[in-house]
Amino acid sequence: MTSARARGAAVAAGCLVVALAGAALGILLAGHQDARVGPVDVRLGLQPSLSGGSELRVPPLGTMEFGTHHGPLAVRASVVELRADVARSLAEDPGGFATVGDRVGNDLHSALLRLVLRASAAALVACALLSLIVFRSLRRTALCLGMCVASIAVTAGIAAATWRPGSIREPKYTGLLASAPTAIGSAEQIITNFSAYRLALGQLVGNVVQLYDVTSSLPTYRPTGSTIALLHISDLHLNPAGIDLVVSLVSQFKVRGVIDTGDLTDHGSAAEGPFVDDLRRIPVPYVAIRGNHDSDTTVEQVRRLPDATVLDGAVTTLAGIRIAGIADPRFTPDKSVTIADADGLVESGRQLADVIRAEPAPVNVALVHDPLAGGALAGVAPLVLAGHRHHREQRVDGGSLFLVQGSTGGAGLRGLQGEEPTPLECSILYFDSESHQLQAWDEVTVGGLGSSSVTVERHVRPTSVGVTPSPGASP
Repeated sequence: MTSARARGAAVAAGCLVVALAGAALGILLAGHQDARVGPVDVRLGLQPSLSGGSELRVPPLGTMEFGTHHGPLAVRASVVELRADVARSLAEDPGGFATVGDRVGNDLHSALLRLVLRASAAALVACALLSLIVFRSLRRTALCLGMCVASIAVTAGIAAATWRPGSIREPKYTGLLASAPTAIGSAEQIITNFSAYRLALGQLVGNVVQLYDVTSSLPTYRPTGSTIALLHISDLHLNPAGIDLVVSLVSQFKVRGVIDTGDLTDHGSAAEGPFVDDLRRIPVPYVAIRGNHDSDTTVEQVRRLPDATVLDGAVTTLAGIRIAGIADPRFTPDKSVTIADADGLVESGRQLADVIRAEPAPVNVALVHDPLAGGALAGVAPLVLAGHRHHREQRVDGGSLFLVQGSTGGAGLRGLQGEEPTPLECSILYFDSESHQLQAWDEVTVGGLGSSSVTVERHVRPTSVGVTPSPGASP
């Protein structure tokens, strides 16, 4: 009896493997088709994937990735050809791009439906053929087909349950498109169109058309009259390539100010002064706090720079945004020394919270170097920026958004100690000029030494964030 059960289980397992393999083979071979979506011809396809999502390839500009759904199938689309006649008519009609959303939505819906039906049929045919070859049994072939149908139903259920149409607001750019976040509009437009998925989809396609039309001068993000762009950097650690990146982004994204959450240097020595002096190349106001690798000497060197401000329990205004910051209470240039003074960090965060509460006007951004110091700032400032950990983190606590920056200097020489060099990371923050609240941010990542990769990933402010501290509120 036990032997029969074991044999039955083995047969079922074998049929399941064959069914899944046949389905995957069928989807890979025939799970694609060409379609017209608005003004462009695209090739749509389905691919087995653990993470799911959707990817739009726009040769030769690069790719845009969207977290539309979870696996086990991913949608891949590639722009094959731009229909010039349709593109011209849209460009000449002032309302063309405003109405293309409905057309694109309908075209894409029909194309995806046809693609799913084609892929399902291909999966069933491949499953039947493979099971006949492997088992040479109609009964087991029928069992495999049943399992294949079940797997298709499960896949559709997972995709439907995890479907996120709003992910079109948060693309990840790769290639030349990394320099063109305007492919989905400005931060103001993203927030305004929060619930208008089809309109955003039309705007996306319309701007891709415009990108094709102006490949000789690829556009960059241009803040509108109600957008303030600030650049958040951290942990430069004596890497001049980090300053080069800052200077480039300030120009490319029309940044109006730079926020640095510490660790300019490695040892805080006077000999590191030439690197600090190189910050003069940044053509916009610069606001910083001291990190645990920066000394009082470093602070004095920064304060001598034009348009530079170092905060330590104080508040300043940068492009209309009120910023409060406090220095890291430690000085630990030797990374081999274990520092466990968590109490001092927490106390520094409490001190900054008291400073913010005592202000007569709301503070929009709070700066600490080590994220451990930020706990006391939950619910006190709507946005808390930090660094120190050399990798990005994001969380919401008490209505406050905490953004931990990676190392804009690729962790300095330490970034070369691992198997792969640490990437250079920074973020462009977009604020509304009236509310002074963060609207969205772009995470810029440049590959470390020996790598030429660049990505820009768009994020929008979580709906749970929106703290406006009351002036003079008591602790």
